[in-house]
Amino acid sequence: MKSQSKSRGSTTTFVRLDDDELDEKELESQKPVSPVVGWLVIVDGHGVGKSFELKRGLNEIGKDKENSISLDYGDDSINALRHFIVIYDHTKGNFLIQNGSNDNEIFLNNKKMFYFDTLSTTDTIKVGSTTMKFISFCNETCVWDFDKLL
Repeated sequence: MKSQSKSRGSTTTFVRLDDDELDEKELESQKPVSPVVGWLVIVDGHGVGKSFELKRGLNEIGKDKENSISLDYGDDSINALRHFIVIYDHTKGNFLIQNGSNDNEIFLNNKKMFYFDTLSTTDTIKVGSTTMKFISFCNETCVWDFDKLL
């Protein structure tokens, strides 16, 4: 909504945001901060060059937009929901990778992974024809104080 006011030969325009816009901006500013703890970078296959931020807790990875990270780049061998999960446990300062279901094929450093395993920086994860590198930012000496951020 716009309104105009005239004073001494000049025109001043006031812009008022609709209530919906105000609510969205206010809600956005009140969201808890969820800082990056690591990244997945596609190094080969569909979506090569793309990178994805990992957050504290569960990071669900699959093709569907409902996942924390969507790998919808044309690799039909990646499941829509939770092909795999990367978990950052801030209390222990470590990362885990977990299979989303027993049917999913995941290779960690060229070895078939069945249930879960520990992730270390620069580990290679291959799902379908898509290969990613895992890069950690946080570890047992993470810079984030999650108690203050959340």
